[in-house]
Amino acid sequence: MHVDILVTFQCQDDLKSLSIFLAIIATFLGDIFGSNIGNR
Repeated sequence: MHVDILVTFQCQDDLKSLSIFLAIIATFLGDIFGSNIGNR
């Protein structure tokens, strides 16, 4: 059971990292597309 708890925490950490990673990419792409649209 102790292992299950560690695995669960590890999964939660991975999800947090993935969410932050996706958020950064979304912001980065949003800035690029926003700049391109604004220049046109």
